Amino acid sequence: MQGKQQFVGPTDTPFLERITNTKEALQVFTSQLAARTIMGRLGQTTEIAKTVLFVASDDSLYITGSELFLDGGAGQI
Repeated sequence: MQGKQQFVGPTDTPFLERITNTKEALQVFTSQLAARTIMGRLGQTTEIAKTVLFVASDDSLYITGSELFLDGGAGQI
């Protein structure tokens, strides 16, 4: 049995637009989230999807008992 976990950090999704009232508020909020990552930006949904697909594929069969942090380094700050 393989144990693989993915922990997703700040990601640019349409949900962010729904929780802010204006474009200015969205920009401020996303800037604040991005500042919490080492990479200085939000993750993209395609980046998350590609990582999850890799972990679910046969290419990762020898990886076990691991945790992947898809958070742009936010967990390391």
